[in-house]
Amino acid sequence: MKKIGVVLGLIAVVAIAFSGCSGKADEKKKNFVKVTFLIGSVEKISADNQRIPARVGTTLTENDTIKTYGSNSTVDLLVGEGSKVRLKGDSELAISKILTNQNGESSNMHLAIGKVLVKPKKLKQGESFVISTPTAVAGVRGTKFIISTDENANTQVAVTEGKVVLKKRIPALEKAENKEAIKNSDIISGIDNAVDEGTVIEKDSSAEITKAQVEKENKTIEKMMDVAKEVKEDKADSGTKAELKKEVDVKIKEAFAASQATKAGDLAKIGDVKKVEVKKIEAAPAMKEDLQDLKELEKPVDEAKIQKAMEEAKKEEERVIQEQKKAAEAAKVQPKTEPVKEETAAEKAEKLRMETFSNTVIIVGNGSCSNLAGRTVLKTDRFPRVMNGEWNISTFNGMVRYKESCIANMKVEIIKGGQKRVMPLVEN
Repeated sequence: MKKIGVVLGLIAVVAIAFSGCSGKADEKKKNFVKVTFLIGSVEKISADNQRIPARVGTTLTENDTIKTYGSNSTVDLLVGEGSKVRLKGDSELAISKILTNQNGESSNMHLAIGKVLVKPKKLKQGESFVISTPTAVAGVRGTKFIISTDENANTQVAVTEGKVVLKKRIPALEKAENKEAIKNSDIISGIDNAVDEGTVIEKDSSAEITKAQVEKENKTIEKMMDVAKEVKEDKADSGTKAELKKEVDVKIKEAFAASQATKAGDLAKIGDVKKVEVKKIEAAPAMKEDLQDLKELEKPVDEAKIQKAMEEAKKEEERVIQEQKKAAEAAKVQPKTEPVKEETAAEKAEKLRMETFSNTVIIVGNGSCSNLAGRTVLKTDRFPRVMNGEWNISTFNGMVRYKESCIANMKVEIIKGGQKRVMPLVEN
């Protein structure tokens, strides 16, 4: 019986070991994004700025970026266990976070510019799928939606199925150093909570967050932050937390007296931070292509085909990286040669003049106040000085004198060692 117990124990240990290894392998397998389809010119940019032409099977991990060039380029991505993204032409998407473990899946991507169509998998409790832009953050709960941002950082979101929580990105609220000021004011923390809560965009609805809106609201909140910091410094840790909050909010209301705000939650008056305005999606020809693309994202992915493509893409990527490294090493060995620039006639004349008049002083005057001609070359290495109310220049040929009243009309041009310097004629 003891032997049987030992054997069963060993079997259990081996099973657990294999189970653990399998779990780790699966976990590792899910922690990346893979290209499942593309047309046109698409590039993968790694965290160390290695640039590789993307192909079906190319994988991306955290801090990698995928970029499409040209309006006709498109790339489909499979994220984690089943979320799908289609990146349209002239777009750039960075993988900020992709993590799958026993607690579920968390994905976070940043759309710098362009448009993405999103079909996330149905998320479980504790899982998240987020796409941010320079001005907004969109979090989903199993849905289909389109998000885009233009060169001016204006963000548009259109939901065709399910719900999306859309939030504004207010820099003043995101800065870590401002967290204390947020805590010290019920008004500011109320705004922070409202922004963090976001606005729910439901099926067949759309919304827009503009850069102008964000900048205006950020400026207002920064002003509130300044008031909170001033009160905190003035009180110098005296009084209770509640007293500090009360004092801060009184000062903020005084600063925004024109708004006639009566309570911290009245965000439309204090801080001018409103929830995002939601509109119904209007049927438009421009939406037809996007809606068709979303339908295509419904198609199942041939995992076996993609796995084979991934292996081929990996080999190709390693080959390209090696070629890039060799090219970089060769560039280090071979000195860079700048193209020979043809000198203009004026440049040649100036060069000859610099060589001819090396170590000389040239006085540029009006020729009416002294014995100096309009332009006189003086062989000297000394500077002007004043003697008996007159300005003098010591030269190898004697002393040149002229009245102080003429100085304003003159300049001295000093050429020494091939370098030229022009300055007013002043005492030195």
